[in-house]
Amino acid sequence: VKVQTPPASGTLTLNTDGTFTYLSSSTANDSFVYQSTNGTPPVTAKVTLTACTTSNKCLSVPTAGNASFASNIASQIQVGAPGVLASASDPAGLPLTAQIVASSATNGTVTLNPDGSFTAVPTTPRVGSG
Repeated sequence: VKVQTPPASGTLTLNTDGTFTYLSSSTANDSFVYQSTNGTPPVTAKVTLTACTTSNKCLSVPTAGNASFASNIASQIQVGAPGVLASASDPAGLPLTAQIVASSATNGTVTLNPDGSFTAVPTTPRVGSG
């Protein structure tokens, strides 16, 4: 891999495994052209880098609304996708995933999937507990 046209601003490092690292030195958009010389004919590609600004929403953060789900007492609840992500959104339109950061479930288990679906299983109450 070799650089045909370097970026106008910033530093481009081509790694021996064919990957590259770009470090911007400004807030402007930039681009560079590289060529892969492994094949015949060589392949040339242009990489365009868009600067992150508040106007193009890439600096905006995802939001999540409150969600609640109900089940019968001491029964399992299973909710399909989008589940807990139904009230979440990303201003840039990027896909969201769900994960348990710290579980506070004390009377059962919760299994949360990246697509927002989940299963909550209560522990079986002791006979005579009330």
